[in-house]
Amino acid sequence: MGSKPDGYFEAWANSIAWKKAREDNVLINTISRIVQQELRGQVHLAGSQRKGTSILGSDIDLCVSTKEPVTLKQRTDLAARLTTELGRTARPGAHIIRVEPPSGGPHIDIAFANAAFGSRPLPNREQFYGAVRRQHAARALKWWLRERHLPHVGGWAVEAVVVRLDQNVSTGAELFLRILEWLVGSANTQAVESMLRPAAFPKWHPRWSNVVPGRLEAIRNAARRLQKQPREWRSVGDVENWLRK
Repeated sequence: MGSKPDGYFEAWANSIAWKKAREDNVLINTISRIVQQELRGQVHLAGSQRKGTSILGSDIDLCVSTKEPVTLKQRTDLAARLTTELGRTARPGAHIIRVEPPSGGPHIDIAFANAAFGSRPLPNREQFYGAVRRQHAARALKWWLRERHLPHVGGWAVEAVVVRLDQNVSTGAELFLRILEWLVGSANTQAVESMLRPAAFPKWHPRWSNVVPGRLEAIRNAARRLQKQPREWRSVGDVENWLRK
């Protein structure tokens, strides 16, 4: 059973959760219509939206499922039509189409579950589906990293850390504090890599090994400063103010 302060943390973590806005609905419905017409495919929420770990301002991840593999030409044609009908630039990438926002803000990444140029199946959400404390801790960690302007950490990496450290805790607040303790006391380059490598899809890129030490040190220092701040949560606002310190 969580304490009242922990309850404020849970309420705050729910308040920063990504919610599909009216504009998002319009965009996703339009993309779905175009995908159905061009590829006879279906569009699904993917990434952190599928797992319940996305936060306000997150990029939107979509995944297209089709019976036949999508070809490079089909992807190029789809990007061109999306650009025309959405009024936004849609650029083919290595394995996705990225739909840029009109002016800053989140973008939309469209992956393909069955593609000749590299399939990106829907992520397995089993580790987060219904796991509220994991969702809360992941959202809090993503928000803290972003709002404190700390080095970029992919959402999949944040989620891997949350899953690995979810032991002997009962609330999202306890799990988040456990992650801070791990960052300050136990995390090192080897430990981080061993935690993240199994979760990397489709593979761990060697260049990531070069950036882990510097990013880890910056994040560890921020975690150390946060640990030293008094944790007096008497409201939802207190939780956010504490995380901003």
